[in-house]
Amino acid sequence: MRISLAVCDVHTSLQLLPAVQIAFRDTWTGEDIEEAAFSCQDPNCYRRYSPLRGYFSYAKVGEHPNFGDSLRAQYCVHNNKPIYMFLKSVDKELVWVCPECGFTKAFKI
Repeated sequence: MRISLAVCDVHTSLQLLPAVQIAFRDTWTGEDIEEAAFSCQDPNCYRRYSPLRGYFSYAKVGEHPNFGDSLRAQYCVHNNKPIYMFLKSVDKELVWVCPECGFTKAFKI
């Protein structure tokens, strides 16, 4: 499934911009990592989404991303991969969706 309608998990009215490469150092392994991540359209928002890590905060190259509380992160019940939030165009409802299998669940405030 393409991530084309994903929205920021903080600014739910704003769609995520196309993915760009970000670079950071893994604090566990010390390894330099570069991966694609989507970002919020708000220039003052540092939220990103990566299919490997879910939503996280990342301000600039060289800074360690804040992957947040993994217990609050949303994961697919079928494959345990991070899922993302998107706006269903039919009824303007926010839902979480798995980019791999298409599993969805309602967004609860």
